[in-house]
Amino acid sequence: MRNPYELRYDCFQMAESRLLQRYSEEKDRFLYLDEKGMAENLTYPTFPTDEDIRQVANDMIRDISERQGVK
Repeated sequence: MRNPYELRYDCFQMAESRLLQRYSEEKDRFLYLDEKGMAENLTYPTFPTDEDIRQVANDMIRDISERQGVK
């Protein structure tokens, strides 16, 4: 069984993976639309910061804790 520190670390890894995947998809979409000349009103996506990752991970941890009745 994994201890709470390992589970928290897993949440940070999942949060980073999610945000990097989202960034990659948004970047690919932007580049595709830019190539087609349809990206005039779009801005290039922002690479996720450490704070973004921390916020998503903490949200995940909070959601898990609330489901289990732990606060």
